[in-house]
Amino acid sequence: MASKVLDVVTAAYLITAVVAVPALIHLGVNEIAAHMIVYWLSQDSNITPQVCIAAFAGATIAKANMWRTAFASFKFAKLLYLGPFLFGYVPGFSLNSTAWDILKAFVLILIGTYAYSWFLSDIWLKSPRVSFKPLL
Repeated sequence: MASKVLDVVTAAYLITAVVAVPALIHLGVNEIAAHMIVYWLSQDSNITPQVCIAAFAGATIAKANMWRTAFASFKFAKLLYLGPFLFGYVPGFSLNSTAWDILKAFVLILIGTYAYSWFLSDIWLKSPRVSFKPLL
């Protein structure tokens, strides 16, 4: 079963790489970054609808509604669309810079990811359910 999944992953990357990597390199993107952009976007179908194999498998294991799980994964996967731009325009993200720039990029990306997830989780819209009772 795992070999079939790897065949799908490899096919999605290879088909996309043949077309997109030369174009990205021609536009001035670093060769490694171009391959990472293509790989990143080719694997996006695993967690976003209509294909979303990983979301459907997770929903089946959890005995949850497959489509609600698929759209929830899509909601959180929107942040993943920033990854290719980070590979292309932020050298620290692809580890192609100084140690300080790499550290700065990763700290800012972690803070941004946490803020994005917090914002999409709707926790900030709900009132707190903690009741403060006196201990006496």
